This record gives sequence, structure tokens and C-alpha cells, in this order.
Amino acid sequence: MDYQLVLQFHGDSLQNFSRLQNLESRLTGMFGDSEMFDGLDVGNHGANLFVYTDSPKRTFESIRPLLHEAESASGFTAAYRTVAEERFRILWPADASQDFNLR
Repeated sequence: MDYQLVLQFHGDSLQNFSRLQNLESRLTGMFGDSEMFDGLDVGNHGANLFVYTDSPKRTFESIRPLLHEAESASGFTAAYRTVAEERFRILWPADASQDFNLR
């Protein structure tokens, strides 16, 4: 898999760890052969869910309805990069103007 997709939840947008685990479980259950869950990182400023994928845009579009069900659209950022790069490209929100950084 050539890409890493990161779903970054901001601040208190996910109210507790069990809610994040539920989302992780549901996302993992949706993945096929072209995606692999790579873990999560929870910190003081939010949480990152990591996914390896062959097609970050297709993967994001397939899981987007679940993300909107779990969170408001403004509560997360989705970005991707090739595994060989450090720079991320933002998928969501579409009008994002800031650079994406792991927290």
C-alpha cells in the first residue's frame, strides 16, 4: 500500500476514548484488501487514526458517511501522503487553507 491516510480529530470533538475505539472498530470492519488500519494516537489536542491504503481518496469517500454520522463535518481533518513523503495533502475539509501536521 502506497499511501497513509490520517483522520485527525480536533480537541474535544470526540468526547471519550470508548467513542474513538467504536469508530476505529467500525472503520476496520469496512476495510477491504486495499486498506489496513495502522493504529491510533490520542493526545491532549486530539486524536489521529492511521490507515494504509492504495487509494486515499476512494477510501475516504467510502468511510465519509460513517465519519459524518460519528462527528460533525468540522470536527475532523482527513489528509494523506505517500509513504515515502513527509508532506500531507488535505482531503477534508475541502476548503482548508492551513498545512496539515500530525499532533
